[in-house]
Amino acid sequence: MHSTLTPHINTHLTGRLRRGEIAPVTARDLRYTLSSLDRSFGRRPLNQLGPKAIDRWLESIGHLAPATRREYLSRVRVFCAWLLAEGLIRKNPTAHVPAIRQPRRRPITLTEVEVARLLLAAPDLRARAVVWLMVGCGARCVEVSRATVEDYEPRHGTLLLRGKGGHERMIPVPTAARDCLDRYLDTTGRASGPLIRSEVNPQALLSPATLSQYMRKWMRAAGVKTRALDGRSAHGLRRTALSDVMDRTSDVRVVQEMAGHRDLDTTARHYLRPVTLDQLRTAMEGRDYAA
Repeated sequence: MHSTLTPHINTHLTGRLRRGEIAPVTARDLRYTLSSLDRSFGRRPLNQLGPKAIDRWLESIGHLAPATRREYLSRVRVFCAWLLAEGLIRKNPTAHVPAIRQPRRRPITLTEVEVARLLLAAPDLRARAVVWLMVGCGARCVEVSRATVEDYEPRHGTLLLRGKGGHERMIPVPTAARDCLDRYLDTTGRASGPLIRSEVNPQALLSPATLSQYMRKWMRAAGVKTRALDGRSAHGLRRTALSDVMDRTSDVRVVQEMAGHRDLDTTARHYLRPVTLDQLRTAMEGRDYAA
């Protein structure tokens, strides 16, 4: 017998899929998150989905990292808002929950030397092209996975990326990244299909998980990654790209556009490198307010 929330979760996610609001992979992630609320709530009547039920659920996920709990709460808020809009509950049971605070962490990025070592350790042109798409263009694994040959315009040096939720953005491809990508495409004949091809089935997309796994392997071979969860990852290359551009331009709007973020705060929170003491001293010196 299903728990009380199971059919409502199914209806909620099916509707969002049909409306094109989310991709199938996102639906799976959302189902995984909402299942934690489903298990916590059990077979209680739906009219008991109130603040106390949400508090019990929050206690059940209290062992998770703040960033994870924040994401879980955001997803449950959306689900509860849908229940309210459908007339299935009378009040949103998450309204009393304050935002989950995340401790500020320095973004973990790679140095120029580490990126150079990674490129040298990359086993072939395909691997180097993947590295350049991430560190040169700031592309996510899912965006590299979805990119096709048709999305790349070598004459103008642009690439169409499809990100989270199917959002699209056009970005310029830096010269070094373009040179590497062109050399790789010369080996594939530039045939239509995936930009980065599977060696087993050239017409099949490489999954984001596979790309992430490859990157961890290449980073270990380069001596860049030394342990699990050290921040040296495919996403670490994206952080490096965006942080480097932030340092060069000091323009958070430029980096927001490059990152494909809807929220400017997301860009500022995750990709601003900390100010060094020397930078702070230089900025503060030279002021003399004496008459």
